[in-house]
This record gives sequence, structure tokens and C-alpha cells, in this order.
Amino acid sequence: RIVDLNLAAQSLLGTSMSKAVGQDISEAFGSIEGLPSPEHATLNPLLTQPLGPSVQISCEIPFIVQGEQRFYDIRISPLNTGSKAPRGKLITAKDISNHKRTYQTLEHLQHELREQAIRDPLTGLYNRRGLAESLLTNIEAYKETSTSVSVVMTDINGFKEVNDRYGHYTGDQVLKQIADILQELCKPSGIALRYGGDEFVLIIPDSQVQGEEISPIIKDAIDKWN
Repeated sequence: RIVDLNLAAQSLLGTSMSKAVGQDISEAFGSIEGLPSPEHATLNPLLTQPLGPSVQISCEIPFIVQGEQRFYDIRISPLNTGSKAPRGKLITAKDISNHKRTYQTLEHLQHELREQAIRDPLTGLYNRRGLAESLLTNIEAYKETSTSVSVVMTDINGFKEVNDRYGHYTGDQVLKQIADILQELCKPSGIALRYGGDEFVLIIPDSQVQGEEISPIIKDAIDKWN
């Protein structure tokens, strides 16, 4: 049961000292409007379980405070008085929302930078740098299911003539359209990559299409587009 709480805890719990003292701790936390039920289900056993003299529990819990999601680092420590069993618990809640948001922003930026490094900006396909990673990832997945895989390299015949006659802008549009066609052909479990210039690589499991059938399929799709 609660024996004391500071002003910050009173504000977080939405209660006063006179109402809180003597109240069961799980009831006090259970009545918080800003504590969603899944988080309450996580926190409640931590509040009520017995603690050893040297045991400290910590967890991260989101609260809704004045309509805004805040994150708190909850730490539960034993209050020792020299006896073997602790006489109580000290519960502290540190607002780590700013740190959490900064970390999430950094994670997002790292993901974007990584994507920029391994993706071709024109077509959106993985580039040569992403090829090795894609091969390793997909081939390992295919091994687990005992699936063979075809790796095909192809290019656009006469692409230099397109650039020379119609300009590089038109050439870029051709590359983007070809990339879309190849990506669509690789679905659902294959992958298309731009190796460089007008060269593309396709990684396709043979369960989807046999290796010798890929070239005619590509040619037919391009012919239909033309």
C-alpha cells in the first residue's frame, strides 16, 4: 500500500496525498486514465510481486499525459531496513520522452541513409551495393525451404541510341519503366535490382518460374509495353 508520494507522482497518478496514502498500489495505477490496458497488464505484476533485498526491476511504460504520449522509465527498488525481507518498495518514474523521440528520429534517419546507400535513386530498385545483401538474404531464405533460385543479368538493347536520339530525360523514363516491368515480373517472392547503367539483375526462385523461362517472359513483357 502507498505510504508516501511526491508532487510529481500525484500529478502523474491524478490523485492527492490524502486520497493515495493507504491505497493499494495496483488500484492506484489501475485508475490512471493515461495508462492503456496492455501497459497496465505489464506493469501490475511488477508492482505487486515480492522483491528480494538486492533485486531491482526496471521497465519502459508509455503514458498519455494531457493528450500527449509520454514515455517513463519505471524503476522498482527494495526498501531495506537490515532485515532479510525488504519492508517495502521505492517506485520512481523518470520521463524519458525526449530521449525516446531523439532515439526514434536517429533510427529513422539511419534507416533513410541506409536505404539511400543501397537503392538506385532513379528506379527505386536496389543498386549494386544492395545486390550482395539481397543475394545473401534471399539465398539463405531459399535454403531454408530447399528452393533453388535463378540469378539473371539483362540489359536494354540499343539503349545508347535512345539517349542519343531522344535525350537523357527520355532515357531515364525508359529505365524507370523497364525497372517497373522487371519488378512486377519478379513478384511475389523475387527481386529486381539495377546493377548499373542499363543493366539489371533479377533474383527469382525456381518455384515461381524456371530459369530458362525467364528470358522469354521478360522479352514478351517489354514487347507488350512497346
